Amino acid sequence: MAGSRPRRGDFVRATTSVADTILPGQLLTAEGGGRFCSIASGTCGALCAGLFIMTPDAGGVLEARKVAWASGNNLGGERIGLPEMPGVSVELLRKAASRKESLISKDLLVQAIWMGRPDPQEAPPAAFLVLQAAPRQRKGGLVTGSFTGVDRQRARIICLLAALMEEARAASSQGEALARLSQAVSQEPTVDGKLRRMTDFLSEATQSDHACLWLQPAGHGGSMRLRAVSGGQGDRVGPVESPADLEAMQNDLRRISRFDAPAAVALSALPWLKDILGIGLAELGEAAIVTPLRRNQNSVGVAISAMAPGTSEHEAATMAVERVGLLRALADQIVITSEIALTSIDAQDRVRRYSLLAAIGEIALSKLGMEIMLDSILMRVQDHFDATSVYLYLLGSERSALRTRSVHRPDYASGSPFIEMKAHLISNDKRIGTLQVRRLPASPFTGPDHETLAQVADQVALSLTTSARYQLQASLAVLDALTDLPNRRSAEAAFDRELDRARQEQVSLSIALLDIDHFKEINDTYGHETGDRVLRDIARMFKVQVRATDHISRWGGEEFLILLPGSSREAAQRVCERIRHSASLVAARTANDQVIPVTASLGGATFPTDGDARETLLARADAALYRAKAAGRNRLVWAEHLE
Repeated sequence: MAGSRPRRGDFVRATTSVADTILPGQLLTAEGGGRFCSIASGTCGALCAGLFIMTPDAGGVLEARKVAWASGNNLGGERIGLPEMPGVSVELLRKAASRKESLISKDLLVQAIWMGRPDPQEAPPAAFLVLQAAPRQRKGGLVTGSFTGVDRQRARIICLLAALMEEARAASSQGEALARLSQAVSQEPTVDGKLRRMTDFLSEATQSDHACLWLQPAGHGGSMRLRAVSGGQGDRVGPVESPADLEAMQNDLRRISRFDAPAAVALSALPWLKDILGIGLAELGEAAIVTPLRRNQNSVGVAISAMAPGTSEHEAATMAVERVGLLRALADQIVITSEIALTSIDAQDRVRRYSLLAAIGEIALSKLGMEIMLDSILMRVQDHFDATSVYLYLLGSERSALRTRSVHRPDYASGSPFIEMKAHLISNDKRIGTLQVRRLPASPFTGPDHETLAQVADQVALSLTTSARYQLQASLAVLDALTDLPNRRSAEAAFDRELDRARQEQVSLSIALLDIDHFKEINDTYGHETGDRVLRDIARMFKVQVRATDHISRWGGEEFLILLPGSSREAAQRVCERIRHSASLVAARTANDQVIPVTASLGGATFPTDGDARETLLARADAALYRAKAAGRNRLVWAEHLE
């Protein structure tokens, strides 16, 4: 049968009917929703109308649930089924849920209804009005009907009016309910008592016999903890003891806590709930209403209301949508109250964390040696986490273990059971080590523990990098970059120290200046790169020819200074002759592997025989070196032979 287009007066009467015939709180019921569908169908000239709600399933995926329908004067209520409205599908409603305006698909018009939503741009619709166009009479018979722009506007206005009525009714009842809640909570002296009172109120708000409240520990880490139960066995977890059951329960809690809004979940998806409440399945309905608890967009817990026996999953889903505003307001109150309990604990944890980091900073800035510094840091970490042991693994350049440092509690027994957490030490985007903390399994690590250890690891990595940089800069200040021998400044300081010691202890101090023969010709003939190679080879030879107490430094150019503390003239001459001979054995090669003959000339002097001041001894040794060069090179001349 072809439908006729409604007149403007029909629309005015329809809007009045929405206000007069739909009782507050009845829009999402079979009876009230059926009246609304009948009015909408007649106003927009539709063949029939249906009212649907969108709610997440146990996995958090949106699905459509029917509420009511109407066709002419036939109010279908819950008798609606998707096949009774050809073309309507779950996929269609999901597509409409992602749109900000009504959707038209062939002969269907889908208009979203937002209720209890702060901003329709940030959340999916709570309900949908679906209209099917009446077929049109055309020459040759009936054709598929369609909707006009006016129809879309009328559907939008009717849905907006119904939503405003629901929100006004919800705001009024919500204000009264929250006032009663505030008065009841204020009479409870403890935080646990306040949370229990709120859980009782949650049961009342959802018309359920049982409810429970789960909260995330501070720092958003670790397992959710049961804080309050209404109508059950109290505030403790019931017979759930198996780690597998606990793990499954925590996974379910984390999943439903990420819902965008209160929603119904089939009880079969929460098999552990009956154990938590300490009751049998016969005492529960088909579903539970879950209300996510959020703080600054972060999940901090979930409240669960187990519906009374005889309550269908559809009825629970409808109630979750209808009372979304009240449940959200209650969730906000629960979060605020729980924060009171957690604030003092969080503050204490933050003070301890900052004290630890400050102490590590002071240790890092102290003048302690590297090993003492690291041990002091590890002991601080051990004390903070009450750890049985703490390990620090530092990596070498090839990512192999370079060294390990550790501290242990006096009662630590190797092989004892433990739990551990670790954090990597990162420097310049590269891992340079790992910090590992172990303690008894009875004290699990929390999210804040992991955050603290990560901060400690960052500070240790910075301390190590800074210390290594300072050591490098200090070494560059006293070392020659080419030969890796002490430079002239370092040699002068060493000369003065050894000379002062020789005077105080009245012992000998011998020195020698070594010069590579014909070095300028080597540079001119083979290039400076080859000359640098000769200098490095000579420097390596020095390191195996002298004692640990001797000092050899690059004095300048191709000249080296040798300090031999405590050596007499005769002993020093033997050492210098050995060095001269070893220099002639240096197999210096060019870039094309050509062997270059190398010899060296030396001039020496001894304190106090040849002088008692640095300048005097150096002048005598330099004169002896000049004599060695003039005599044909590749020889040693001592200052005593200058007379």
